[in-house]
Amino acid sequence: MKNAAQRPPRLHHYFPQFHLNQFADAEGKVWVHDKRGRLNPNPKPIPIPSLAAEANLYDDNSPDEPLLGIEEWLAAKVDGPAANVIRKVIAHAEITPAER
Repeated sequence: MKNAAQRPPRLHHYFPQFHLNQFADAEGKVWVHDKRGRLNPNPKPIPIPSLAAEANLYDDNSPDEPLLGIEEWLAAKVDGPAANVIRKVIAHAEITPAER
């Protein structure tokens, strides 16, 4: 297996894309402002897959037990089920006690 230095960077999201979609425009982009450019304001639309992500965030560089698939696990076990409940709340639908 290649270590993180040998693999091309992979963006790992630290904020669920589902939540960002709630703020997206018709083109699926969110307007952001880079505070580093304080002298030259630069609000611009950014595609959601590029937002709230960092290259190799969940890589631990451990050759014994790498954290491969952690983002996918979080999406399936945490973010996905939460997204379903949030969609219901947005639609003013009833949620079950188990979904709470």
